[in-house]
Amino acid sequence: DIDEEIGKHQWADVILLQTPCNWFEIPWTFKKYMDEVWTAGMDGRLCKGDGRTRSDPTKLYGSGGTLNSKYMISLTFNAPAESFNDAAQFF
Repeated sequence: DIDEEIGKHQWADVILLQTPCNWFEIPWTFKKYMDEVWTAGMDGRLCKGDGRTRSDPTKLYGSGGTLNSKYMISLTFNAPAESFNDAAQFF
């Protein structure tokens, strides 16, 4: 239920998003959740828009932000530990 999920976001002080990153993409079920819940929450229940307004063109895209919650995103990659400390490798 989308409204119930939006309510959970409104209730929470901190939201931790933990997901694997498979082939540099998130799982489709998480993408579907974002598309359905977060898009519905763009009506003002989850955020103040993207920051831009016609009345104040100095406000920049991305400066809108969340209403009350703080978010942390944690991704896991299936890569050996050595690859994260080697400048020649992707990570």
